[in-house]
Amino acid sequence: MIIAIIYFSATGNTQRIKNVIKEELINLGNEIQEFNLANRSVRENFSSFKLFDAVIFGFPVYFWRAPRLVREWFKTKNGMNRRCSLFFTYGGAHIGVAHHNMKQILASCSFNLITSAEFLAKHTFNVAGFQFMENRPDNEDFKIARKFASICHHKFLEEIVNPLIFDLPIKSEEEVDKIEVSFRRAIPTPYIDVKLCTECGVCQKVCPTNAMDITKGKARRNYCIRCLRCLYNCPEKAIKMPNMTSHYKLMKNTLRLTDEILKNKKSRIYC
Repeated sequence: MIIAIIYFSATGNTQRIKNVIKEELINLGNEIQEFNLANRSVRENFSSFKLFDAVIFGFPVYFWRAPRLVREWFKTKNGMNRRCSLFFTYGGAHIGVAHHNMKQILASCSFNLITSAEFLAKHTFNVAGFQFMENRPDNEDFKIARKFASICHHKFLEEIVNPLIFDLPIKSEEEVDKIEVSFRRAIPTPYIDVKLCTECGVCQKVCPTNAMDITKGKARRNYCIRCLRCLYNCPEKAIKMPNMTSHYKLMKNTLRLTDEILKNKKSRIYC
């Protein structure tokens, strides 16, 4: 089979899981083509799914769902009734309504979702004072990723496969929209330490939304999705984030996330 892996990875978490899935699929005899939607050129130039027998999508969870720019990218896409699988990476705080929401989007694009999964990974904001899933993904997560790849492979080949069903989400789309707006207002944006910056332009080049503005020394708030790809890729370590320890403590208390609960969280597969 020719399988496309279409994913969004700004800081490497989703890419690490993707790499394990890709390796296992190749070992099973598949040809893989991959596309990282964090790159603006990839989003703009991707044309059709007709060359692929099946597709695996992989996204981080931002504000309870796949990133908005990913959800918007699907608005003009036609899955041509291809079978697909889906996986998410998240920092352990809350998976939100990510699975159900993405299933609805894929169905509207004529995809047949047959398998989904979620994987623990260090939180993007750990560089700014969070302490979620510091050492994830780990070997157990990678083991589950290989199992997920194997399940995908066999389900893509089966003559008849039942569609994947999720329970109704705990929040409506309108409620999650309000959560996203609230979080975006509360979360600061990255800025440039002018003493370290050499104006190489890497931060502007890698930004998925063209939000970073070197001349102003910070990201444009209305465009920035807080993925921190600029920070993780700056060769001079000149991109900074304000300390978010207070946000971290508030999130833990609000969601009642004790250290024991976080320690016992597992990656999982839905099929």
